[in-house]
Amino acid sequence: MLFLSQWITPLLLSLPALSSAFPQFANNTVSDSKLQTWWHQEGVIDSTGSIPDGSIRQSHKYAVQVAPVSNQSVFYDSFIYESIPRNGNGAITVPGDHSSVQFDAQDGVTIEPLLNTTMAWTQFLYNEDVILKITRIDNTTAPASTANMTIRPTTNNYTTAASGASILVRVPFQGNGTRFSIEFEDDLVNYRTMATSPTCVNSSSVATGDCSYVQNVNHTSGNFFTTFNSSMPTVGVEPRNALLIFASPFPSSDLVAQYNAPGVQSIQPGYVEHLDQSPASTLFFPPGVFWLGGKAHAYLSQSTTWVYLSPGAYVKGAFQFTATNASSLTISGFGILSGEQYVYMANPEADYSSQKSDTTCLRMFKGQAAQEGNTTFTLTGITMANPPFNSMDFTGDSQALSTNAWDYKQVGAWFDQTDGLETYPNSVVHDLFYHSSDDTLKLYHSNVSISDVIIWKKTNGPAIQLGWNPRNVSDVTVTNVSQIHSRYFTNDAAGTTGDALIMSTVFPDDATNMNTADTSCYLANVSISNLRAEGISPSLMRLSPLMNYDDLHVQGAWIEELSPIETGLQTSWAHKWTDGNRNGQPVQFGANSPTGMGVKIEGFYVGSEKIGFAEKNWDTTSLGSLDFDDFFWGGWTVQ
Repeated sequence: MLFLSQWITPLLLSLPALSSAFPQFANNTVSDSKLQTWWHQEGVIDSTGSIPDGSIRQSHKYAVQVAPVSNQSVFYDSFIYESIPRNGNGAITVPGDHSSVQFDAQDGVTIEPLLNTTMAWTQFLYNEDVILKITRIDNTTAPASTANMTIRPTTNNYTTAASGASILVRVPFQGNGTRFSIEFEDDLVNYRTMATSPTCVNSSSVATGDCSYVQNVNHTSGNFFTTFNSSMPTVGVEPRNALLIFASPFPSSDLVAQYNAPGVQSIQPGYVEHLDQSPASTLFFPPGVFWLGGKAHAYLSQSTTWVYLSPGAYVKGAFQFTATNASSLTISGFGILSGEQYVYMANPEADYSSQKSDTTCLRMFKGQAAQEGNTTFTLTGITMANPPFNSMDFTGDSQALSTNAWDYKQVGAWFDQTDGLETYPNSVVHDLFYHSSDDTLKLYHSNVSISDVIIWKKTNGPAIQLGWNPRNVSDVTVTNVSQIHSRYFTNDAAGTTGDALIMSTVFPDDATNMNTADTSCYLANVSISNLRAEGISPSLMRLSPLMNYDDLHVQGAWIEELSPIETGLQTSWAHKWTDGNRNGQPVQFGANSPTGMGVKIEGFYVGSEKIGFAEKNWDTTSLGSLDFDDFFWGGWTVQ
């Protein structure tokens, strides 16, 4: 690696002084073998309201330019997209109908609109080390400082320097790309909760109805206080204006569709319809803006098995494959798929209005297993933004499905129930970025490999989910997972929503029975290693085990700081669950494990302190705060 002076000095000599005018950062792009960036003339800067169909929301806060290290004479613009809570539409329940606002909406959006919270991201392709030039366009006259900046995950040891009003970051080329967050100290928000009071105080008739956090921004909204006190602990710290960088290697030729090839239909930018009538096997979306409206989604014909989103394609919609005997279904490219025109829990069976159904609510990716043989869903390159509900669900025989995903990015998951991809049997997923407010990594099937994942959690669901139903799961590996943010505000003692890094969650109706386990089922040979949680995090694990556990091995877990003790979120637990269909037979830990251990926690640190039996700091009176039911004693260990 070059030392800072070796690449900064010539850069400073060659760059003109930056002005505060935004047009400085406009449409000077590049497309060659070393670097590809792109721009949108349809960009609109509006960080609070809805935007026209043919427009793309552009960051009001940041500009990013990129130069290859081998040629720093010119920096090229990379368009910065932006997402805002509820897409600027308020809590509407009918698409396009602003009279349908629900003031007491329980959609997962909390005080973000009051804070004018945004999430911006940029994507480019590269083939060598590059230098990013990051400028806050609303404050370009102020000198920048790297001391004011953090790159997350913090394991990314990138070289940085200040240059006038901008920050320079050298990003090494990596064969699987890189995905990270750049955060400025003076832009951070402390999310505080009323740990001892779940009720809403100081609200008025025009309140938003949300009282998840205390706030000092708007006196007409819930839980307003002019000053905060010790009964209002901080449960998370996040940027008000997030900035995400997605740098990807150039794709292999088999993942790039050609618009003029046989069997390919090139879609024209603008309003899109009649895709269900296309005879093409491949749909090619060139650069441009495409939309289907809030009352339609891309219901593809049975001929279509590949959707390609070119760099610079921005599609407002969702894709549903209908092919019934496809061995492969693919969505690739480096375009954007955005659910911004849909309401929360958009339900096609209810004319896309907000109506909860785990069966019929819209997914951003949907398809079905082949009636004969197996189907692999391949997803790579794209960024999915602003999901209105679950990200993905396929119907048919789940044992005939698998997911092959890499370099997939999910952003703008402001709503609850915005979860991660399904990982069916024999799935391999790696190098992902998730902004998520539901179950993110789902370990529901066997022979699954998950690696190199960055997670930005909101308030609902765990990073890793093991529960909901009893099932047989074995031979699963999860490694190199970094949770860079979370801000849980309620302690779910019943285990029905998910407020831990690793969790086995149950349905609310089952939480009071604790007898819905199936002891004929098992979870075995599941390995979770190198699990990191930066900042404030809830507990390591909370288990309502619905099947026998044989060798759940958590190795190398690190939590920077556990949630404040006032919240109760710091405590890990495992509850005793029984099988009501087998005379109350209890779930066992380690009964069929070669080591006799159902759960083995090894190399667990909170901050710099190792947690373990030998260290005598594992129980609820100590830092480790592990509280497993006495029935499981001897079937689990922490060392």
